[in-house]
Amino acid sequence: MDDVEDDIQSLRQFGTELIIATVVQCLKVILGDIDLPSSLPPGMSARFRLGASLANHVQDLGYKGGDLGYQTFLYSNETEIRKIFMFLVEKLPKESSQAADEPIGASVLLQRAISTEINTQLSMAWLPSFLKDKGVRTRSKPPGWQIEGACCLQHYHSCPVFIPKSIGNISNKVPKELRSYYIKHLPYVTNQTNLHRDLAPSIMEANSLEVAVSQDWENEWNQIGLASRLSQQEFKKRKYEKLLKMIKDRLQQDSQLQEKIDSQTAISDLNQILTNIETQNKTGNVKTKGSRFAHTEKLQYAKDEEKTMSQIGPAVPEKDKDTEEELEKKRKEEVDSLRTELSSITAGLEKLELEVKKFSTGRQEMEEEMASQKKSIEEKNAAYKVKKRTLDLLPEAEANIEKLQVLEKSFLKQYLCSSFRPCDLYGR
Repeated sequence: MDDVEDDIQSLRQFGTELIIATVVQCLKVILGDIDLPSSLPPGMSARFRLGASLANHVQDLGYKGGDLGYQTFLYSNETEIRKIFMFLVEKLPKESSQAADEPIGASVLLQRAISTEINTQLSMAWLPSFLKDKGVRTRSKPPGWQIEGACCLQHYHSCPVFIPKSIGNISNKVPKELRSYYIKHLPYVTNQTNLHRDLAPSIMEANSLEVAVSQDWENEWNQIGLASRLSQQEFKKRKYEKLLKMIKDRLQQDSQLQEKIDSQTAISDLNQILTNIETQNKTGNVKTKGSRFAHTEKLQYAKDEEKTMSQIGPAVPEKDKDTEEELEKKRKEEVDSLRTELSSITAGLEKLELEVKKFSTGRQEMEEEMASQKKSIEEKNAAYKVKKRTLDLLPEAEANIEKLQVLEKSFLKQYLCSSFRPCDLYGR
């Protein structure tokens, strides 16, 4: 081991942490698929668990050296540790035996094929690019071909592809319509991309996306879902409800903000309309030349206005008419009054909203109080029923006790008379 310091010359100088690290390293080499920490944890309970697991693994390997437990590693003895180290060293696999006894699986065969192919490609001599058609180089021993160079490489470009889901799993029920779509209408993955060179990147992108989604779900479930003590369906349902509520709150906030903006725009539009009216009145006073048709139209409108004014009331003399400055002042006062009225209306709406919120909270509190009152009433009714039954079973308790005492005395006299007869006193 590289972690052993140069000052340590004997097994007696090994500390508890070094002993545990050595044993864990040996068990990892022997077993391979063991998951144990190489250092001592800070908590005592975790140390006890680690020592117990080490003892169990060593016993499973066939160690028979007496009583073996967590105390063997945490409160070590030199002789016992020496025996355990000698046993583990004997159990360490040798390279020759390991290569002979190694089970040949699919992954091992694939790794060996990859290593042999790389060795053959590295052992081949260099060949210029003009002798390779589109970067493809053929060989006779062993027969095969390979791509060399970067002339045939292309940019990584992926397209969205749709792959049928839940088809291979029998437990998942797929609707008939979706299954018929998969069979009759869904094109093959090889036909979903516009270019054939985008097929491999698209499949790799879809696969990596599925793997990332599953890993995110596993991490979220292990960190948050297990702590919530809910099933996966309930956890997903609660998460969906939270997201839906968040979206609703966001939409409500945006709608309120939009209403405020609309009110401001309405005020600005009103001001713009008033300014346009003012400008029109100012420009209307200026005399301009026009056609004969325009003059006749003005005369007609003037007659109509005189008729309407005569119907309403007597005309105001020109002396009493206000000047332009006074009209502007009145208009400004009207605009200010409209603004104040609008602000008072908005303030009243805000107050109403606050009152509605207070009413809803008070209603909720009253409902809770009514529920608690109902619960207390039910409990009191139950206690009343129990007490009533006990009182019904014991009417006139003192008289009944006296009757019981009289019956007891009479029963005692009968028993004494029957048990002590004259023949028993004088003998037979």
